[in-house]
Amino acid sequence: MAIDRAKKIDESLEIISEIEEVTEVPLTKSRRALQVAGEYVTDDSLFVERVVQAMTEAAGYAIETGHDDLASTAIQNVTDLETLVSEEE
Repeated sequence: MAIDRAKKIDESLEIISEIEEVTEVPLTKSRRALQVAGEYVTDDSLFVERVVQAMTEAAGYAIETGHDDLASTAIQNVTDLETLVSEEE
């Protein structure tokens, strides 16, 4: 469980990094939300809440800057996370 969630945080960080690279803007709030998610890796609701927060903020910024493909990747990451958590139950 914790290993899969750590991988999900890593994937999320990669997506954020990619958005930062193309927009040349640091997504500090998204990174902070993932940091907090890492602290709650064993708490389903808080973990999911923070990863979703990070990805929706990143996706929103990607859309605002015309990078719909990256926004789609961020949202797909959330869908995959929700599937992961539901399979763990």
